Amino acid sequence: EKVEEYTLSKSNNLVLNVDGCLGALFVDMLGSCGLYSGEEVMEILELGALNGIFILSRSIGLIGHFLDQKRMKQPLYRHPYDDVLYTKPERPHRDANYLASTDLDESNVQSFDD
Repeated sequence: EKVEEYTLSKSNNLVLNVDGCLGALFVDMLGSCGLYSGEEVMEILELGALNGIFILSRSIGLIGHFLDQKRMKQPLYRHPYDDVLYTKPERPHRDANYLASTDLDESNVQSFDD
């Protein structure tokens, strides 16, 4: 109930996906197994343990898709190249204030635009 309440407090139409469910289950498991104090649970979470769980679950999913495609003797899905848009991000301009705040001057700053 608390997870649902927190999720809906951000937006009325925000849906908790599988990654959020795994995170909630992991936190619940840590808190209820009796091996960790509340302080230790918070420390584990602050160290980024949920990021590892996220990456692990996504990796298992990718491997599953790969093996399924091999079983069906089909290549992995490739999105059509023409439908993929890539735009080069703008680089921030390095002005005199930036150079003054560092030990650099114009003579030893390499331009990546050349």
